[in-house]
Amino acid sequence: MTLRIEDASPFPYIIKSSYDFQFEKIRSKVDAHLAEADAFIKSKDLITLEKGGGVTTATITNRPESTTLPPHKWKEFEDFNKNFLRKCGGNVWDLFDYEPTRPRTINGSWINVHPKGGYTASHHHHGCPLAIVCYLHVPKGSGRLLIKNPMDMYTHALPIREDYFDSDKNRMWRPVEVETNDVLFFPGYLEHKTEINKTDEKRYIMSVNISVPVSI
Repeated sequence: MTLRIEDASPFPYIIKSSYDFQFEKIRSKVDAHLAEADAFIKSKDLITLEKGGGVTTATITNRPESTTLPPHKWKEFEDFNKNFLRKCGGNVWDLFDYEPTRPRTINGSWINVHPKGGYTASHHHHGCPLAIVCYLHVPKGSGRLLIKNPMDMYTHALPIREDYFDSDKNRMWRPVEVETNDVLFFPGYLEHKTEINKTDEKRYIMSVNISVPVSI
């Protein structure tokens, strides 16, 4: 009798699309944006989710007092924001069976860069029904997105081998192949991280959060 792992699950949904970001035309502006963030992080001695030399602009775009425009408000991303996200994001919203009459808004965006050795540590987007990850520039072999099994909590009561979580057979984290111009949509509750960039070229990623305004 042959056994095989059926790699199919009704959830979580991870939806992939693509958009031509024409990164080389905006690279200098993105690098300047990241340099501003790096200086701010070092001046405040901040600890972020970007490790191994990685830098995030979330530190300067998601603060209420900040005057730095988040990338989704740049004119360079105007078509992506107003046309692609409005249509494609709306389709994903419907696919997830979210309430169509609820207003939704972008409540944050930022750019991460990972030089050789850089990566994003494990995290989720708390309270965000729709997280969007945009791969502005992904050098070949620079690493994949890793998604944690959301049913992980239920493994705690199972008789799993003691060395399982430190072994190559650990299936708690599943890789998602990505390349330049990929756009991924998924529920913000999914815990995720990136693989380490082992290439000599920098990897650039933009994240966008879609949220539902809360009425009091």
